[in-house]
Parts: sequence; structure tokens; C-alpha cells
Amino acid sequence: MRRRRGVGATLGVVLTAWACSGEPAGLSPSSAEMAPAPSGPAAAVVAAESEYARHWAVYTGSGTWEPSILAFTNFLTWKGHTWEAVGKNQINRGKLVGRYDGLFMPGGWAGNYNQSLTASGDQHIRDFISSGGAYIGMSAGAFYLCDVTIWEGDYLDYPSDVFDGDCIGPIEEIAPWPEYVMTPMDMNLEFEANVFEPARRDVLYYGEPYFVPHEGQVIETFASWVVPTNPAADGAPGVIGIDYGAGRAVLVGPHPEIEEDDDRDGTDFGSELSDGPDGSDWPMLWTMVDWVFKQPITRAPGSGPPACSDGVDNDSDGLVDLADPGCADAADTDEADPVPPACSDGVDNDSDGWVDLADPGCSDPADEDETDPPPPGSIFADGFESGSLAEWSVYGSGRRWSVVSENAAEGLYSARAKRTGSGKDSFIEASFDAVGFSSVQLTYRRMLVGLDAADDWEVQVFDGSWISLEHLGTGREDNSDFQTRTFTLSPSATAVRFKCETGAVSEMCYLDDVRISGS
Repeated sequence: MRRRRGVGATLGVVLTAWACSGEPAGLSPSSAEMAPAPSGPAAAVVAAESEYARHWAVYTGSGTWEPSILAFTNFLTWKGHTWEAVGKNQINRGKLVGRYDGLFMPGGWAGNYNQSLTASGDQHIRDFISSGGAYIGMSAGAFYLCDVTIWEGDYLDYPSDVFDGDCIGPIEEIAPWPEYVMTPMDMNLEFEANVFEPARRDVLYYGEPYFVPHEGQVIETFASWVVPTNPAADGAPGVIGIDYGAGRAVLVGPHPEIEEDDDRDGTDFGSELSDGPDGSDWPMLWTMVDWVFKQPITRAPGSGPPACSDGVDNDSDGLVDLADPGCADAADTDEADPVPPACSDGVDNDSDGWVDLADPGCSDPADEDETDPPPPGSIFADGFESGSLAEWSVYGSGRRWSVVSENAAEGLYSARAKRTGSGKDSFIEASFDAVGFSSVQLTYRRMLVGLDAADDWEVQVFDGSWISLEHLGTGREDNSDFQTRTFTLSPSATAVRFKCETGAVSEMCYLDDVRISGS
């Protein structure tokens, strides 16, 4: 079997060594290396409060993925650590030892790392770790540290040689490259760093590897992949730690630095996803950093016992834990008292001058919606103000539609389809009954953002077969505001559906205020 050194590989092979972490468009090496580091007075104040405050070098050279850098550095500030951006020159010239406690290599293009870092740079990283430094490699940063990277069957002999083993990816059964998804990982509860961890955690997967140590290489397994359809990857380590000289390194397959359910990471990448029941992977990073610095394992702030079993009056109402009406059980994480239904809360929720049962929108005190019923002649109406797509069927091969609050034609919410996937359609469909009306009209408001010739938008009505009302096709459209569209339908029509197909993260379709009326 012939091995190729990653630095000397052809351009095509180097590009496939992109370690699972997003799209390089818009991130130039110069802009990344010059990005300001929030390690000034504010970060220093936070760090000064921590007995174990550390100072990091964060690699921002060619091929790095900006969301990974931004998310991890925001985590470091939360942890009470400081950091500075470093490029290839600082590493190649040996500017790590004695200046920094830790080195972070983010997600990005592992092939670019190997091209930018010389043999001296590789040796300086080895010297940094072996002299007692801490290393965390996220995704591409993990690939970089491997002796051998196997990417889609190509064997790449990587030069850093810190982890004596194979990094094998992507794991197509989790998500075909370059798709990204949330996926479960089993946490090794026998490992000292996982003392506060759940048995299973949902993480962001974006083409990462599993790790196979060579004979003699000792590893500590933080977490393992759950891939029953791939026997080689199922149960294989996905996050590992190794001792190297006097220092330690952690190779992280997935992206726990990205917060799907919180904007504190400073990036909206993956915001359409969810971190699952734990709500955040930063507590996992917290103890990972403790371990790599060989310091006591501490619990991340806010990750302790649930609010309803912590012995604290969290909502300051004089009642604690299960004595508080806001607690359903001991596992309840919110002690706040339940909010009464809209029709018995004493508030004019729909601002029509009527409150609770005096409002025609209230059927009884338990009614959650004070909104007035549609006027006579209304066949169907949804402005998505319920915060859900309960009135719709959602389907298609692309990433699903969802209700969001970032843009709305009216009210607080709209429906959105974002980055459905190239060539992958995503639909929402609603049925209606127009029997008895002689004239039927469909009105909706939509905003198409960044759609080009490779994307598509279509509105169809079902009247024995699907009939197209509006179709972007190979056209282009980029709206700065919502556009209103109105069509006359046959009373025999029974359903309407909206299709969006977009390939890039910045491309999306918004829909709001869908109304079907008759006369």
C-alpha cells in the first residue's frame, strides 16, 4: 500500500483533507490571522478570578474555519482563560514554548495546515507539547496531529506524528460529506474527566474521523461514536486524549465548541439544530480543558443539579425545589412558576382591547391563544405566530422548514427553509376546503435571500394534480424585504405547498402570512 505525505499530495487530495468544518468561502488567511483577539482587559479580569487561568495560542492561519475559532475563543473567555491569535510564522519560528500554556488548532483544512507549517513548525509543536504544553485539536486540528489520515480511502502520511495512529473519516453513515448533523456519542463514564458527564451526549458532526491507535499508542477515550450501520466506526473513539512527553493533547472529532441552542459562541452556524437534552456541549469542553492541563476536574458553571433538586430558591418566590409550584419533578431544570394560559392571565395578549374570557378569541380559561378567530370567508390563515408548523405537513429530501423569529412580515414569527442542500427540495403543505365558495384567493408574503440559478422556489396548488403558481426555476432573486403574492384558485383546489431548494448557508426562503379566503 503506497502512502502519500499530506504536504506533497496533489491539490485534489489536499482539498479532500478538509477536516469537516465548514466552508472556506469568505475566510481569507489574512483576515483570519489579523482577527482581533478578545484577550484584553475584559478577558484578563475574568481570568484573574480563576486559580487555573491559562494563556492560549489560537491558530488562525490558512485554511482555518472562522466559526470554530470564534466559538472556542468565546468559550475560553467563559472559562476564564486568555488567548492570542498566532499564524504560521510564529509556529515555524518557534514562538510557542515559554509564551503560551495551550495551543488550539481549530476546524478547517488539515491539508492547508500541513502546507503552511514547515518541518520546523511541526517540531516546534512537538516540543511545545512535550515540554508540558496543552494541545486541543478540533476536527482539522485533530487530523493534523495524526500519523496517518485516511480520507475517503486515500492514505495521507501526515508529518506531525504526535498521535501514533490512524484518523479515518468521514463517517458517511452519520452524514455524507459535506452535510452536517447532530449525532449521539457515548461518554466514557469510567474516565476521570467525565465525572460530570451524561452517559450520552448529542454533538455536531461535520465529516470528522474515528481514531485507531497503532500498537503501543496509549489513549484515553472521552467519547465514542454511535454508528450501528458501520461496524468499524460504531463504538470507535471519537474524542481521545494522549500523554506526550510532559504535556497532553486532546483530539476532538466533533465540534463541541459550536453552540446550537445558544448564541454565546458568537456564531449562528448550526442554529437550526439542537444540542439535545443537555442544551450545551461547553461543560464537556470545560472538563476537557481541566484534564489537558492536568488540573483538578471541576464542574462547569450552570451544569450542576437541576433547579428543582439543588436546594436553592432559584426564582426567589420563597419556595424551594419540589415545594415550588414551578417544579414538575426533581429533574425539572426550571423553578419558575408556570405561566397561566393566555385566556386567564389578565393580559390583552392580542392587543384588541379585550382581556381573557371577554375576548372573542378565548373559548375557555385554558385556551392558550387569545387571537380572534378568522373573519367569515376565511378558509385558511397562518401567520406562524403559534411558533410551530402544526398546520402544515413538512417533507422532502432537504433540510426541513422551521419557524423562526429572526424575520417576519407581521408579528414575531415566520417560516424558514435554510440550506436545504444542493438539489434537495424541502416542502411545507397545507390542506383546505373551499367547497361552497365561488371565488377563492391565495395570498402570502415571502422573502427569498441569495437564491441563484442553482436554487429554486416554487408555489403549487393541488387541483387533481399539482399546478405551479410561482416558480423561480433557474432565475435569481435576493429580496431585502417580504414580497406579497396573490393568486386566484379554483374552488375545487384542496391543498397548497411551498418548495425551497438552497445549497449555501447564506441562502434561504422565508414565508409569512399565508391566507386563503373565499366569497
